[in-house]
Parts: sequence; structure tokens; C-alpha cells
Amino acid sequence: MLNQKQKLLMSKAITELEKNILGALMGGANYIEEVFDDITPEIFPSFNGKLISEAIIKLYNADKAVDVLTLFKQLQSMGKPYSAITPVEVSNISQDIFGIGNLQVWVKILQQDYARLQYQVLGEKMLNIGRNQEIDIVEERENIETLLVDLDSKIFNVKEESMLNTLEQMKLDNDELLLSDKSIRGVNTGIQKLNDLTSGWKEGQLIILGAASGGGKSALSTSFAISSALVNAPTHFITIEMTRKEVLLRAASNMSGVKHEFLDRNGVDNEQREMYFNALDRINEAPLFVDDSTIKNLTDLKFKIKKRIRTHGTRLVVVDYIQIVNNTNNKTNREQQVNEISRVLKEVAREFKISVIGLTQMNREHDGKNEPFNHMIRESSGLEHNADIILFLYDPEEEPHNVLKVSKNRGGEKDKFIALHWEKQTFKFIEQ
Repeated sequence: MLNQKQKLLMSKAITELEKNILGALMGGANYIEEVFDDITPEIFPSFNGKLISEAIIKLYNADKAVDVLTLFKQLQSMGKPYSAITPVEVSNISQDIFGIGNLQVWVKILQQDYARLQYQVLGEKMLNIGRNQEIDIVEERENIETLLVDLDSKIFNVKEESMLNTLEQMKLDNDELLLSDKSIRGVNTGIQKLNDLTSGWKEGQLIILGAASGGGKSALSTSFAISSALVNAPTHFITIEMTRKEVLLRAASNMSGVKHEFLDRNGVDNEQREMYFNALDRINEAPLFVDDSTIKNLTDLKFKIKKRIRTHGTRLVVVDYIQIVNNTNNKTNREQQVNEISRVLKEVAREFKISVIGLTQMNREHDGKNEPFNHMIRESSGLEHNADIILFLYDPEEEPHNVLKVSKNRGGEKDKFIALHWEKQTFKFIEQ
């Protein structure tokens, strides 16, 4: 037990900790993302701390910068009591930054301090229940359990879905499928035979698409992204090799049928130009978000994906491609690093109930012509294990068309082959 002096010192320490955390959150979106899942306004001990943290979270969710000016304007826009916080108070917070590297530890300390106070309140309530002979214990037990679940949600962002809720949602999903004109449960792949085999891209899935260098995997993944966005499923296309303009040029050429070489040298007639512009308009209206910004490391990739999910409700993420992402853990070999990348992508897919398509390179055993197998994926062991679906695109010499091989299909048929004709000049794959 702490004596009075120790309690006073602890209270002062917690107050300073609150200022440091709020100051760190104003240091940039990366710091917010680092602790976003653990931050709730309730854990901040002071009234103003709760208000300011709520305003910071709103700015972050709106994809806005968090600085003295934007934070003050946000507080003003939220009305009383938020607007009572002065510019001086906001400015002082931004200067209270010390040891940002300890941010996660600080937040955990605040969480635990708030949790202790709340458990004390619950403990007193339970003592009163135990002493009062007139209280219905069964009824109060249910109330206590509800309070504990609510406390977990407020402090630790725990949102446990019950088995009953999951089963009910499965029934609703099935009813929705029967009542709609959809033939698949997931997001449209754009290839009917692939839809038949997989029922579309489903939530929680990691899909790996492999092909030899120059084998068309970027073009096919662009087609997947277009098909998803055109059925109004928000799609986040992360490209590390191409620019946003190159991706959009491919998408517009794919949709319009206008050859990209004509677009590059202004060799289109008026009819083709109108078709191209119409495709650009459709892309603009569709929820397709192309991100060509630099990916510094795996943490940065995860941050970008999570941010887009929160701001735009992403249902499909495409990462082009996995092996080019850096992993900050230099103590492990490259295969272990790639395994970690695939594991994180799978965790993101499951946590946010989305689908993630990761493009991958092949090793030297596969020349783009011979039939590919799972072990031919470059740095393959973790990718093969974590993936729900593995697809290979190749161009067999004995066939007049490309082949998409469904090499792994968790819960469905595998080792199936789909014939595709590749119109290279429009970056379009046509099902045979």
C-alpha cells in the first residue's frame, strides 16, 4: 500500500506522463499509429487530457495533420467544453515531449492506472452486493460481467465477438447472398472461373500471386483491383515499383481497350480518346486508391494499410510486391524477414476482415514457361504457410494462352488451371 506522500508523487508522475503522451501524439501520424489501438480518451486522468486526446483521434481518423493550429481548430469546432481549451494550453502540450521511444510503455502505464481505479470502483460495488442480503445476486452478477466487458472495451479496446453473434452474422450473410443476384460470397475477382473456385476474395484471406519477372503479375493484380473497385468495394493498391500515373494508365487502358502505346504518343482518334476519358471518369468515381509513396519498412506498410482501412473502409489491399518491402529486423535472414511480412499481412486481413493480395517473385527453378509449384516461390516457406490462396501466372510453351494456376485454395479445390489470353497492349487478361 502507498502512503500519502507516495500517492502524491505518483499523481504528479501520472500528470507529467499524460502531458508527454499528448505531446508525442502531436509529433506525427506515425506516433499515433504506434499506439492507436491502445489509446482511448478514458485513460487520460485530467478532464482536458480526455478532450484533447479525443480531438487528436478525430483529426487522425480524418487523415489530417496533428499540430498546434489544426488541433486548436478541431477543439473549437467541437464546441463546449472542448472550445474552452486555449491556444496556450495546446502550444504547451506540443513542447512536452521527452523520450518518444517510450511512448508504448507510457500508454500502458496510463491504461493500468485507469484500470486500477475502475477495478477499485467495481470492487466496492461487489463488496456492497456481498453485504446486502436483499440484492438478487444472479441479476447483479450479470450486471458486473457487463461492466467488466465494457471496461475492457474502454481501456484496452477489447471487442470480443461472441459465438452467437458470429453464427447470426453467418445466417445474415447467407440470406443476403440468396436474396441478391450475387453468385459469390466475397469480392469479385473479375474472372468467373476463379470466382467459381474461390467464391471471390473473402474476408480474412491472404492471397499470394506469383509469376516470373515480366510475367504479367502486376497487370493481373491491376485487373483484380479494378474489378473490386467497380463493384464498389474500396480497394487500396500499394505499388512499390510503379508510379500512381503508370497504374492509372494501365487501368484506363484495360477498361477502355485503347492501346497504351497510342496513349503514350498521342496516337488516338476522337472515338478512342472519348473511350479513354470515360474510363478515367469511371476510375475516378470508383473507390480505388493507388498509393505509390515510399514504403520505408514493414511498420510503415502496416501503418498505411490500417490508416486507409479506418478512413475509407478498405475491403481489398494489393501489395506489389512482397519481397521489395524492407524489414527492420536485420538480425534475421531474408527468408525469415519475408515470412514476417506475410504473417503481418495475414494478421491485418484477419483483424480488419479484409482480403490482402500479395505479389511475389519466383526463384530460378521457374522460368515463366514451366508449371510452377509452391516451393518455387522466392523465400517461400512462410508465404506458403500463411497464404489461404496461392495463384501462379505463367505462359506454357505448349499452350496458345497464359495459364492461371490455383495451387492452394484453403477450403476449396486446388491444382486447377484457368486459361487466360493476355492483351499485352491493353494490360488486359481475357478468360478463355
